[in-house]
Amino acid sequence: MVLLRRDLTPVTITRRNEDDSIDWRLLYRDDRVNYIFPGPRRNRVEKVDRNRYDVNAITHVVRGFPFEDEDEVKLQLVTMDRIVGVGFKVVGEEIARVPAGEFPCYKLRAGLTGIKGRLYTPKIYFWVEKDPPHRMVRQEDEGVTDVARTELIEWRVDTEEGAP
Repeated sequence: MVLLRRDLTPVTITRRNEDDSIDWRLLYRDDRVNYIFPGPRRNRVEKVDRNRYDVNAITHVVRGFPFEDEDEVKLQLVTMDRIVGVGFKVVGEEIARVPAGEFPCYKLRAGLTGIKGRLYTPKIYFWVEKDPPHRMVRQEDEGVTDVARTELIEWRVDTEEGAP
């Protein structure tokens, strides 16, 4: 995964097989995303907004959220199947209790925007640490993905000597 440093928008996302061969690759250029599949599967190109993010990078993207902004932040989320409009909004502040400890967090709600958001109401919630480095501490969803809950188990920073 390669993201632009200034805003974490994607440049390229590559998934590799166990033998290190490429399973698929997404290349982002200007207002296009190129879906590249080696072998017989058909490649395709889709038009995207500048305010687009890759679903594989969402745990990094929420760390840069404008937490003091009361408005919903809308963006395009690129998945392997489709591109969807998603809105993120701070819905509160909570102490998140996870295996890695207790963290004061902003609670963000994410859901589809537009008519799809009115028809398909399940949401995903993110608990993001209030203090830098704004780690994503917990994520829960209401049946949107295959994973009901993700929690921070450990966070470690290695020093030059290699010990935490």
